[in-house]
Amino acid sequence: MKKLLSMIGVMTLIGSASTSVVACGGENPTPPTPDTRTDIEKKITSPIALGQLDENTKSDFLAKLQTALARITELNTITPSDYDVYKAGTTTAIQNSDIIAGNSLNIKIVAKGNKFEGNKDNIVVNYTQNDTRTDLTTIITTTNLDIIYVGQLEKPNKSQILDSIKVKNQSASTLNESDFDFEGNITSTSAKIIGNNDYRGEVSLNFTISMFKSVNTNGIKTNFRISNILKINNLIYVSTNDDNGTVYKSNGTDNFTEMTGTSRRIWSLATDKDGNIYAGSSNGTVYKSNGTDNFTEMTGTSTVILSLATDKDGNIYAGNYDGTVYKSNGTDNFTEMTGTSGAIWSLATDKDGNIYAGSSNGTVYKSNGTDNFTEMTGTSGVIQSLATDKDGNIYAGSSNGTVYKSNGTDNFTEMTGTSGVIQSLATDKDGNIYAGSSNGTVYKSNGTDNFTEMTGTSGVIQSLATDKDGNIYAGGTSKSKPSLYISEKLQ
Repeated sequence: MKKLLSMIGVMTLIGSASTSVVACGGENPTPPTPDTRTDIEKKITSPIALGQLDENTKSDFLAKLQTALARITELNTITPSDYDVYKAGTTTAIQNSDIIAGNSLNIKIVAKGNKFEGNKDNIVVNYTQNDTRTDLTTIITTTNLDIIYVGQLEKPNKSQILDSIKVKNQSASTLNESDFDFEGNITSTSAKIIGNNDYRGEVSLNFTISMFKSVNTNGIKTNFRISNILKINNLIYVSTNDDNGTVYKSNGTDNFTEMTGTSRRIWSLATDKDGNIYAGSSNGTVYKSNGTDNFTEMTGTSTVILSLATDKDGNIYAGNYDGTVYKSNGTDNFTEMTGTSGAIWSLATDKDGNIYAGSSNGTVYKSNGTDNFTEMTGTSGVIQSLATDKDGNIYAGSSNGTVYKSNGTDNFTEMTGTSGVIQSLATDKDGNIYAGSSNGTVYKSNGTDNFTEMTGTSGVIQSLATDKDGNIYAGGTSKSKPSLYISEKLQ
């Protein structure tokens, strides 16, 4: 019986176990582990601002990008090992050259590792480069450049402004023309420059232009004014109207040496087509130098020789204080011409061989190939200077401050813009006319009937000359000393 009950118990247990197995019906699958990684594409929703870089390098850019990313909500635990950075739309790593190319860069960030997922393309990253260039304001501290010599230019060029900057600012000694540009227009009084290359910033400059600059008069042994100037090739000849009667010569240097053979006040100088030089003296003599540094006397003239001129045929003309014009046709002797009166302060010839004489009686006389003069009309005052241009126009400068012009007729009309006593006139190869005044100013007319002032001279301008290169020379006196100026035709 006990044995039977034991068997029944075992069966019951087996039955229970079977019932349990049937009830399970098999093992359920384990649910997947949830993905807790943060999607960076959803978290980076706007441009990223890095501020100013400490260095304009890839490494500094990435360091500041990491800082900026860690400030974004839910990216605060991000580290550089959690992502890669590429140029936008590529798998190309960014380079230093990309950083220095501007102040904004489009990038792509691709997540990696088990903390972050996804990628974000075309992220705009803004930053400011660390500008290591030198600020112009730190090396140009003196912005008033005072006087800039410009020659015949109306305003200074880049080279002239740079030279003046360096004179006034020793710390700008290494500055080059390529290191700055101009902002806006350069005027005759101001300019604004902005940095280039290794320089940045901007500087406003002020200045005064001078069209003439002084030439040293070393060797001229007088305090009297320079009464005449000749420029022959690279040689400059000047005379002074002191009682020593000296003509000085400079061979392209700033030093003058005395020529010999003249005496008393030299009121006039002239040269002919062969390079001979003539000097008219207050002792009534015309002196001639034929290529040497010594003058010899010519004959046939008297009283004070106030003016000289030569023509294309080699004739020499001399005007004196008594109203006579003398002519020498290739010899060392002069003969009288007729038809003039008053003191003959000025003489000139034109391309056609006509000779003009300006008188203290206010008249300009003309001789057209004969030894007799006839009166022209339209002038007044003392005609102290005469000049002709390449087109055959005649100009007369008067003690009344007026320059008169005759364009092929025997009548003069007034030009405007001058004042003082017009003691000298000159023309250049371009047809410009220059007038030197007792008020210390040189005036210029460039094809019109009006003159404008040039700058840089002072005192009294008694003599003018031009050369084949278009340079202008002005002589006179300033501060009780002889003065000589040049205005170069600069580019």
